Amino acid sequence: MATAVPALRRADQILRLLCAEPGRALTVSAMAAASGMSKATCFAQLACLAELGWVEREESSKTYRPGPELVHLGWASIEQVPGVDVARREMFALTERLDVGCFACRLVGTDMVILDRAGAESREFDLPSLDALRVPATPPLGSVYFAWSPQPVIDDWLARVGGTAGAPEFEAHRRALAAIRARGYSIGGGMEVALQVDQLIERIGRSSASERLELAITVADLVRGAPGGQHAEYPVTHLIAPAFDAASRVVLTLTIVGRPGQVHGGNVETFARPLLQSLDRVTAAIGGRRPA
Repeated sequence: MATAVPALRRADQILRLLCAEPGRALTVSAMAAASGMSKATCFAQLACLAELGWVEREESSKTYRPGPELVHLGWASIEQVPGVDVARREMFALTERLDVGCFACRLVGTDMVILDRAGAESREFDLPSLDALRVPATPPLGSVYFAWSPQPVIDDWLARVGGTAGAPEFEAHRRALAAIRARGYSIGGGMEVALQVDQLIERIGRSSASERLELAITVADLVRGAPGGQHAEYPVTHLIAPAFDAASRVVLTLTIVGRPGQVHGGNVETFARPLLQSLDRVTAAIGGRRPA
């Protein structure tokens, strides 16, 4: 574990307080009370941060807000993500072509971090808010990042569920990962297995006699323990697909967010095909390749 540096911890506290609510400025007294620092310590920290451009002071109200240097640092961090420039172009193109919201995301440590959003001006799209741009990848969240991972990595992800999870829940998550691998994209939640079953049943109708037994066994494996009550009109709130690097690892994702009722089990492929094509272009641009 890294050695704590008190000054850095205090600076982190201040910056998080200032960024907690967009548009809100705080006084020294308010930040000292919220952080547990003395006013003198808080003021000294703010003076240093202001000199660095990380905060700025409004003289008339004697309040502080996030500074412009944070914008520079944030964009510099985003621009270092492989393929982010292509992903951003594809994100805005998908928004216009499909009339949906869209956002780009990547995995950083154990958290999913939003890189950019398109369509945020419309409240019809349930896009992540500014205070939710970083969330823990705890099952079922983050499944698309682990669907192609080695088993030890998957096990580490599943271990984040917590002590109350039992074998049936772990098995449901594993089935969801298998469905994502087979399909190439994620629709999230309990819909993963249900839609995979629907698609396999369609394949049985088109298959030869020699293929039907194998497909029927696959359907039986997926159905076993799968949640019931799913149907073609079940709403799909998020449609997520990955781009891969040269080692076939997920490097970032694009997520489509429709209006209420816009995307569902019956029309999901209409949205999935252009999404996958967009991520193929991102993968190609960074010299990546899809897993076998």
